[in-house]
Amino acid sequence: MNFRKKRIIVTDDDQLFLIQLCGLLYKMGLNTIPAENGLELIKLVNILMPDLILMDIVMPHLGGLDTINYLKANPSMHKIPVIVMSSDTSPKTAEALAKSGAYDFLPKPLDIKRLHQLLEEVLFGDSESKRYYLRTPYRGRISISADDRETSHYTESISERGAFVVTPEPLPIGTRVISALEVKEKTLTFHGTVIYHYGLHDEESNIPPGMAIKFIEGASEDFERLHEFIKEQLTLGLNKFNEDSFI
Repeated sequence: MNFRKKRIIVTDDDQLFLIQLCGLLYKMGLNTIPAENGLELIKLVNILMPDLILMDIVMPHLGGLDTINYLKANPSMHKIPVIVMSSDTSPKTAEALAKSGAYDFLPKPLDIKRLHQLLEEVLFGDSESKRYYLRTPYRGRISISADDRETSHYTESISERGAFVVTPEPLPIGTRVISALEVKEKTLTFHGTVIYHYGLHDEESNIPPGMAIKFIEGASEDFERLHEFIKEQLTLGLNKFNEDSFI
């Protein structure tokens, strides 16, 4: 798993939901620390100073709004962005959150696409690390055709617009390729280009060496199948998320 160096404290008193959400963020390549209530969250913030807090609003011991008020009143914590999650979408709650200084609000069940967009916006802004498309770890077969030569490989991860292909001999950056990706007994075909190499000369890299391919052209049906498959992989076993709300 290729983790980006950002730290998120995730807080919810529903232990199952907390485990599932941390599992989802792990698949997204994000480093999470779980907390079960506001008091535990504040203790962790004092120690870890995270890049983001993702929290429920209804919790025992110290509720969400009281927790946010404490964070915003503390000079060393007030700049940490807070995204609030709740099934309470009443106007009263919305008004209270707007006044609290929370960065944004996500209604439950969570919309995974919106969650992804918010996390990328808050954590990475317009930096090169920002990911515009959903991605998931996936070890699947992929055939690459370039310059009248076809080679067979495995992917390390896939996104809605590309794949990271494991190979000790990557093609030059800029090479135009045709990728045939095997997904659920179907072959999805995309025209694209090699956009970067990774891990070739880095002994400390935690992913195998290979190349990233950007999918530029393909049948709309293949892009849709890829999108649906990535959603399935990300939410596998996470039955509290509402698949119908995906974009």
